[in-house]
Amino acid sequence: MTARSRTCLAALLAAVALIVLPSFGAAAVTLPAGTPNLAQSVIQPADLVPGAGRGPQRYIKPPAGFTAEYASTLTGASASDGTRYTQLRDFVALAPDPALASDLYAGEQTKFASPVGRRRLIRQLVLALGAKHRVRARDVRIGTAVTLGIGSGSFAETVRVRLSDVFIEETLIAFVDGDVYAGLALTGTLDEPLWMRDGRALANTLDAHIHAVLGITGATGPTGSSGATGASGSSGSTGSSGASGSTGASGATGTTGTT
Repeated sequence: MTARSRTCLAALLAAVALIVLPSFGAAAVTLPAGTPNLAQSVIQPADLVPGAGRGPQRYIKPPAGFTAEYASTLTGASASDGTRYTQLRDFVALAPDPALASDLYAGEQTKFASPVGRRRLIRQLVLALGAKHRVRARDVRIGTAVTLGIGSGSFAETVRVRLSDVFIEETLIAFVDGDVYAGLALTGTLDEPLWMRDGRALANTLDAHIHAVLGITGATGPTGSSGATGASGSSGSTGSSGASGSTGASGATGTTGTT
């Protein structure tokens, strides 16, 4: 990799992070009481071929009206088919209700996956890269967005930036599932094409983590973190209506026994 290619790859990562991804920011974020552990809902190094390193990972300022958002970066990652990635960045944003998450997804789909949105993204990348790295509009190609069949809505598209005799590709993915809006950005290495099957597999892995952490039927279950109205049971912490039993602390109706 030439010095120019390395510099342009770094610039592309910075440009996409600025234009597409949520900002890590510098300020600490105060989480509402009872916020689920979103750190477990993003892609983990164990989901990839051994060798991926951890980059910045933390709670960030969520979109307006959202409860919380967690963003993560993995470096030097490889998929099981051998495809290498310079970076893999993902985020999970939790809304108080599915309608708000769906509204954000719809806006982002228009912003990045529509013909008008793709033309705007090309202009933004040229503005960010062109002056220093001599990237023109004809050097940026964005593939047609495809659906991944995840949640109630999903799209994925691949951006290719050509630098004279080399190219870099990045796959952008977003989906909405219940009251969660989530996304991935997979940045390849020089002259290595990216395969949508990897993006699809990783997006499904991300969605599986979301379901495992937040609940199967919605981001937090019907009304509680993973159960009907309580932490993991019908209306109590782990049981029907008490801490760990039917109606009492750990038994049927009493503190630790049946009555």
